[in-house]
Amino acid sequence: MPLTLKIKENGIKKLIFIVASFFITPYVLAETQYSDAPLGLKWGMTVTELESKAGAVLYPLPMDKHLTVYSLKSPPITLPGLTEYVVVVHKDLGAIKIIMDKEIKSDVYGSEGKKEYFKYKEALTNKYGKP
Repeated sequence: MPLTLKIKENGIKKLIFIVASFFITPYVLAETQYSDAPLGLKWGMTVTELESKAGAVLYPLPMDKHLTVYSLKSPPITLPGLTEYVVVVHKDLGAIKIIMDKEIKSDVYGSEGKKEYFKYKEALTNKYGKP
């Protein structure tokens, strides 16, 4: 009789574990799906969220029927020296790409621009992984 009771207890524990995992899994997947993006934003943000949190303004260049480009006037976090922030928004997936721009005027051969590019590329790769 004790063996039967132990089997029932193990079965109940397994059932509780399976039921609990159904409730926990969507939250874990949502957190990994919409992880942090640069500038204090999140991947998958909607246009409304971008307008309220980062001052997003529609960029005049339409890309296609699924993608729109927005200029960010006031992102939550700005980086020194960068002059423009742009986000590409997919109509179903939300924010999918963030572009940060720095205007370099006195670099005829592009050496300063390359140096800056690799500096930011390395920093972003270290923080967010290989693009």
